[in-house]
Amino acid sequence: MSTKNYIAILIESLRKKIIVLNDLIGKSMEQSSILDQPEFDMDAFDSIMDEKSKLIVDLRFLDSGFEAVYDRARQTLLNDRSAHVEEIRDMQTLITEITNLGTSLEATERRNDTKFKNRFRSEHQKVRQSRNSMQVANGYYKSMTGGSVQDAQYMDHKF
Repeated sequence: MSTKNYIAILIESLRKKIIVLNDLIGKSMEQSSILDQPEFDMDAFDSIMDEKSKLIVDLRFLDSGFEAVYDRARQTLLNDRSAHVEEIRDMQTLITEITNLGTSLEATERRNDTKFKNRFRSEHQKVRQSRNSMQVANGYYKSMTGGSVQDAQYMDHKF
């Protein structure tokens, strides 16, 4: 395969990576909106997590493919830079965009992580309060119906 073909494959791989990163950012934004809603929709959140997992697999596949093709074309690109100046500049521009998208994705994921931890803490507190309310109501019911009257365990036989 010629160096031109390798370069075309590298550029196409970088463009696909940009598309996948944009999709990941979009899914992260959807998760953020779910976390901001008053009622937490766990099914929708899990569905987005599954979609993001698939996108991450695609991203890893693109990375490994890029590395494999680059390893084949690297020597030619380094030895004959002047013949491929335009393509190298295009790749640098795409890599810069990928880096910016990666940074944006990382920031969004950090914010979502914080929101998720806060949501989890809030939901856990609601469950705890509900459980405590149920125990109080159950105790009240037992005391009112006499269901919690305990027999004397120790008797004073000194009468």
